[in-house]
Amino acid sequence: MCNKILTYAPRRLDWSGRGMKTMPQIPPEYKNAQTVLLNDNKLTAFPQELNQLGILQNLRIDSNSITNVPSYVALFPMLKHLRAHDNAISMLSSNIGQCKHLISLDLQRNQLSSIPLSLAACTGLTKNLKTFRIDKNRLKTIDQGVTKMKSLLQFRASHNQIKEIPVEIGNASQLTELSLNHNLIEAIPPSLCKLNLKILRLDQNPLKRPPINVVIRGIQRTYDYLNRLEHAVISWDLDLHRFDMQQVPFPSASSSKSSEQWEFDMWCRIRCMVLAENRLQSFPMELQLMTNLTILDVRQNRISAVPPAIGSLHNLQIFDASQNFIQTLPTQMKHNIALQELLLENNRLSVVPDVVAELQNLKELRLSNNQIIALPDLSKSAGNLEILYLDHNKLSGLVNDMFVLTRLKILRLNNNSLLEIPGELFKLRDREHLIDSNPAKEAKFLLGSIIDPAIRRNRIRDVLNGIRPYSYREISKVPLQEREYSKPQGSGTRRSWELVRFALFGDEGPRIILKTKGNKQSAANLMYFCHDLYNKLDQPKKKLEANLHETDVQRLREMFRPQKQNIAVEQEMNVSV
Repeated sequence: MCNKILTYAPRRLDWSGRGMKTMPQIPPEYKNAQTVLLNDNKLTAFPQELNQLGILQNLRIDSNSITNVPSYVALFPMLKHLRAHDNAISMLSSNIGQCKHLISLDLQRNQLSSIPLSLAACTGLTKNLKTFRIDKNRLKTIDQGVTKMKSLLQFRASHNQIKEIPVEIGNASQLTELSLNHNLIEAIPPSLCKLNLKILRLDQNPLKRPPINVVIRGIQRTYDYLNRLEHAVISWDLDLHRFDMQQVPFPSASSSKSSEQWEFDMWCRIRCMVLAENRLQSFPMELQLMTNLTILDVRQNRISAVPPAIGSLHNLQIFDASQNFIQTLPTQMKHNIALQELLLENNRLSVVPDVVAELQNLKELRLSNNQIIALPDLSKSAGNLEILYLDHNKLSGLVNDMFVLTRLKILRLNNNSLLEIPGELFKLRDREHLIDSNPAKEAKFLLGSIIDPAIRRNRIRDVLNGIRPYSYREISKVPLQEREYSKPQGSGTRRSWELVRFALFGDEGPRIILKTKGNKQSAANLMYFCHDLYNKLDQPKKKLEANLHETDVQRLREMFRPQKQNIAVEQEMNVSV
């Protein structure tokens, strides 16, 4: 008989929307109710009568005036869903952690100022809780208990007073939604990248790191920024180009937050910083703290002035500030004793700053596309300058002391208003050949139709390692019909198309695989063409227009492409000689 009563006993008690100020006694037939609805009433306290329901699983007490969740909430060990939003709850008992089977906890629109630490102490709760909503309360921090919830899928804490996200947030590995909009958060830790978030809401925060215009572009762009920060912690190289930033996101030096201290230390250790292609208008105020910087790239921004603090960067070797609005340089740059490259193309310089002549180790100076009308006194210079770009300016004359630049190799003066070149300029020693003595590499530069793009790609690294960089622009170009061809040095006994391949690409060039498939005529035509070309190349000091026709060159390019891969000459290839 008893079993029959339990079987047909009501499982749902609905007293919602009745305007009750107190909860009446629960009828005996509802002692085994699993769902109780008390929402939309005028209750001011958590109903103590609920402790009679031993198997309660779903409880709604939202939209009341309840001020606290008492300790006897621990009497509901089977509770799975608790909805207590839209109340006046200011205290949440730590016994809530004993509800080991709790799956969803909704405390939105209350007056809570903290989250009980017991949430993390209960291992059962950390394994089962999947939804935690605590929007529109008075939270100032996210307790570490939230970061230890291994099964948490959704965490909403928007419209609070939260100032930072704990670094341990990455431990909540199952989290797919994180809503922290309308708070006071200024920085996001890189550990957030460990989460496979599908929804990330951080709008209406005073975000500085990453800037808000990075976050609003989506999760992937935010992750990209955070991944680069995390990479900088290991490599000390920070690349933040093309993030549309208006300010450098340098953390505050006076901050005592542990979540910012690691980032401040990281920025101070950086050796290479790339901030190119943003919308920066100034350098960071803390620039003098980055004393380890060796490379500073701020090209393609909106910077109008270089701060005096740059003089404190004694290890700076490369400074690229091209394509900005810079009009002058501070005199403190004379303390950049290690500076080797100063790139200031496409700025608004009217004169070359005098401080340039005091940079004793400067090897490369690029001032193209400015408004320069005069050069400074170079007599104090140590003469280590090797590359000087002054093209596309308004120069009408040159100084007479340029003879001190005894190591000058490249000088560009085109597109100026020069009327006379001083004779002292011709006292400079002859420019060294830009190609090294390796015949294979020399042939690759002079005879190849396409220059290897990796030449310029590693320019900065090569300078730091003391290796002479060569760019495509530095290689002299001779019209095809005016070139002189001879058998390349180092070719040895190579003949036929092997000699042609060596002349074009050296030992690294592609090889031709003949696939005749029984058609001996195609193979014969190909070999005859190669032998004929070899005979033309084997005759030294002969003009191309006399021995090598343009049609030969076209066929040669069809067979030899500038890629490191084998090229199959198929049977159907029509080779006519």
